[in-house]
Amino acid sequence: MRRLAIIPARGNSKGIPNKNLQQIGGQSLVYRAVRVAQEAGIFSLVHVSTDSSQIVEHLQEEGFDVPFLRNHKTSTDEAPTSAVVDEVLKVLSDRGELFDSLTVLEPTCPLRTIEDVCRTASAAEDDPFDAALSVSPVPSHYHASKQISMTQDGTALQSSGREPVTASPPRQLLEPTFIRNGAAYSVQVQAFQATRSLMGKRACGIVISRPVVNIDTPEDLVEAEKVYSSLGST
Repeated sequence: MRRLAIIPARGNSKGIPNKNLQQIGGQSLVYRAVRVAQEAGIFSLVHVSTDSSQIVEHLQEEGFDVPFLRNHKTSTDEAPTSAVVDEVLKVLSDRGELFDSLTVLEPTCPLRTIEDVCRTASAAEDDPFDAALSVSPVPSHYHASKQISMTQDGTALQSSGREPVTASPPRQLLEPTFIRNGAAYSVQVQAFQATRSLMGKRACGIVISRPVVNIDTPEDLVEAEKVYSSLGST
């Protein structure tokens, strides 16, 4: 089984300048992702997909090599992760590197653990699934059944946007819901190539119950550092 880890790390960021080079626990977000992938010990290759020479130089200082940069099309804000993955697979295939499965580790989820990565990668390889993604529980007070949408004239509707708003069911009757947290996405390569999706045809959810901060704003960086310190992470 040949597994590939892909760490997508563009240089530009609207919310936080040089976001992937920001630090948690004294290490950059991008290098923390590299380090976990390497220490997991399950990947035949770890690749950082970036358009940034600054990120490349930073990783070289950490002893990690980036053999090629993204092209222009996969370096825009609009480029989906699937296009980035497709580019990496094609370039590596042209170089004779073929893989059975791949795992995407977003640097913006720096509190992932080796166990999170290994559980997700393993689940994507076990029938009846061909993909897996890490998820976090949604607090019951944010449950979809409690959410509403608003029309332009201020009418409150159920979150689906079709039915009039009704009283929400008691908390005890709500089925648990989850949100993807970016810690890990894994998919069999054949499934990805057939669907053009990291979700494959049937994805398994890997629940991470502890706090996992996904960084998008400066406030998220502060929160992630607090959680990191409280967990005594390394």
